Amino acid sequence: MENPTLSMSIRDILVEQTERTRLSSRAEIAQYVEDSVSKIASLQSQIDALVALRDHERAKIHVLRHITSPIHALPVELLSEIFDLTIRDKTHIKDAFRISQVCSHWRHVAHSTPRLWTRPLQVSPWRRSPKSERAYIAGLNTWLARSGPLPISFELHVDLTTPSDYRSPYRTIRDCAPPADSPVWEEVFKTSCRWHSLDFYVESFYGWGFPAQSCPCYRGLAQYSLDRLEVLKFAPGDDDTVVVHFGPAPRLQTLSLVIEQQPRLPEIILPWIQITTLSLNFLYTTEYILPIMMKIFGQCPNLTQASVCCTPSIELPEVEPIVTLHHLRTLSLHSIEGAEEDLHLAPFFDRLCLPALEELVWDNDDNTIEWDEERFSAFQLRSPNISRLDFVSPEVIDSEDLRAILRHAINLTHLKIGFTDESWDKATCRALTYKEGASPLVPLLHHLVIHRCSNGNAEDLFVKKNVLWKPLATFLESRHWTDAQLAFRAAPPAVARWTHVKIADKVLDLSGDKITWNWT
Repeated sequence: MENPTLSMSIRDILVEQTERTRLSSRAEIAQYVEDSVSKIASLQSQIDALVALRDHERAKIHVLRHITSPIHALPVELLSEIFDLTIRDKTHIKDAFRISQVCSHWRHVAHSTPRLWTRPLQVSPWRRSPKSERAYIAGLNTWLARSGPLPISFELHVDLTTPSDYRSPYRTIRDCAPPADSPVWEEVFKTSCRWHSLDFYVESFYGWGFPAQSCPCYRGLAQYSLDRLEVLKFAPGDDDTVVVHFGPAPRLQTLSLVIEQQPRLPEIILPWIQITTLSLNFLYTTEYILPIMMKIFGQCPNLTQASVCCTPSIELPEVEPIVTLHHLRTLSLHSIEGAEEDLHLAPFFDRLCLPALEELVWDNDDNTIEWDEERFSAFQLRSPNISRLDFVSPEVIDSEDLRAILRHAINLTHLKIGFTDESWDKATCRALTYKEGASPLVPLLHHLVIHRCSNGNAEDLFVKKNVLWKPLATFLESRHWTDAQLAFRAAPPAVARWTHVKIADKVLDLSGDKITWNWT
């Protein structure tokens, strides 16, 4: 029911109060005013209390809805998993801090989830002001504390490239290096028992050649136990008077070395016999590449995977013993362009015997090297179990060389090769074509990828005006059968049927009676 007092207009109130005060004195009217003021104050206090009560109830509604929202219904374990998937490797430091600043609940969950703080951490122990160094160490310790006790990965980045340091005739490379007693080293070494991977990255005005001399950690690591270390990458330096000594590392299996132009390596003390994955990166062309490479291979008898990036070897007159690696299954060779003439791959393959090798990858950036088919065939005879060949840029291999390679790859099942006019011709296609009663090359081959490279366009293979279109199409069709077609055969074919064929960027359709491709 509507209150009649509240519905009165100003005119009605004027009439009412005029009638009320007709016989009242000024003093009595003043008292009426005071009474109304007091009543207003009393009502206002009631209104304030009601407004506060209303706002409190509104706040309770918001909080209750917040508590019952789906994000708060998630278990902490699932929220931690979401955080982990949200953090990206390249920006993991910013991402982790951003997540922990959303709210107190998220911050508690993030700080209580050690794996969010275990991605590779780059540490730069270069010279700083005392205040800056204290702040740096405080941040480092906070991060390390949140990751404990899980394994961690370090990238030790020592930057010696400040141009002003090299313009001064009174400063040397050692003056720019971090001091041996830097507190940063101490904090890093405290966690050595938790290291999973360690990457020494030293930039200097002269390149990579100073880590052993300028990084005190090389001299200090011998006294630390590296119980969890599995991956190690570093540049040994060019001073063969320095001993690079790593402490006990019972789990170390992956090793990556960056080697400059030098006649000998420093003495490196680490458990070579444990290494199963090895990566060698030679930065310059030098006659010392092959001896250093073979020395390192000889110290790693249990290798299962190896990768080498170098310029092709210069032919050496010395005959070195062949290194046999009984467990090596994957070998990748990246040949980069060199400045020397008369470069060969043969000296590298001459000195290797890999009876367990299954996959060989060769990525060539140098078109001036010489390919020796006879010596590579001898390597294949010593490594008869190769089932996967990947020749990324075979410009130096002609068609006869390719057929010789395939002739000695009797167990080949996967072939990935760049198309060049020199290596693919009608004779190669005919040699690969299956005919009843004949013995074609690579009878076990069922996975073929022919991709573009600089000297040839693989896509043109299936343009009918190309002279290779029909021979290559005949080769592919000769090894294609459907299940129904195989069921009608009196005896299985002497070659494997295709499981995957890719030309350029297109995967051919093998589901029908005939191979289907979409080139015109």
